[in-house]
Amino acid sequence: IFQTGYPSDHYFEKRRSKAVSLRNQYAGKFILSYQDNITANDLPYSKNMQIQVHEMLLSILKEHDDVVVFIKPKKENAFNAVIKEVPEFWEYIDNGRITTFFGETNRTKVAPAEIGMASDLVVGLGISTTAAECQFAGTLSFHADLTGFRDNEFGNTGLGKIVFRDVDSLKDAIT
Repeated sequence: IFQTGYPSDHYFEKRRSKAVSLRNQYAGKFILSYQDNITANDLPYSKNMQIQVHEMLLSILKEHDDVVVFIKPKKENAFNAVIKEVPEFWEYIDNGRITTFFGETNRTKVAPAEIGMASDLVVGLGISTTAAECQFAGTLSFHADLTGFRDNEFGNTGLGKIVFRDVDSLKDAIT
């Protein structure tokens, strides 16, 4: 007998009430969450990919007044570096259409599924463990697989359904 399952699903129910409370603060809104990934020059996820996704999120906000965006960055400093390239983001943060979720300290983070359970749709950068976690917690989740890697069975099977390899097809699926 092999026991299988997701090793972190034990916290879903403990966080559900916080997620419901957060969700209730945005009644009547479509909540789109973006949960990024770590980026670096020697990793498959680049700052440019982050900028592309952030610009796509801005275009969705401009086109749809009923949408709010939750951002759960992996690292605050990386988020700030992206926002320097997309300064219009600050306007939407200031007016409450974008809400960011950082950990209480540099060594802590907000639980991905907590934000995901408060959302209507989650987008993760890459074949994303945070997007998968949110899906396991019950929220539809898309993977922005912008790396161009084609030798991935999950990515190929989910392509155009829950996996998207460019921001245009991702945006079309969201809207």
